[in-house]
Amino acid sequence: MWLRSEIKSEETKIRILDKKINKIEKEIELAEVEWSYITQAKNIELMNNKFLKLEPIPIVDLENYKGKLFLVSKNEN
Repeated sequence: MWLRSEIKSEETKIRILDKKINKIEKEIELAEVEWSYITQAKNIELMNNKFLKLEPIPIVDLENYKGKLFLVSKNEN
């Protein structure tokens, strides 16, 4: 009798843990889908245009700068 109740108790714990694991797996899957959508190039561009308004960095020929010092970025106050 005692052993049977212990087994039922442990089986209940296992079922509860299985439900928690399934919930976490679904949350991870949803997060992966959202990340995949957000990181698509078109969506990154849309978010940039809406929130950051960054401009493309011009491509420069680094050979022209060989041996010269130049400012890469400037801290604006």
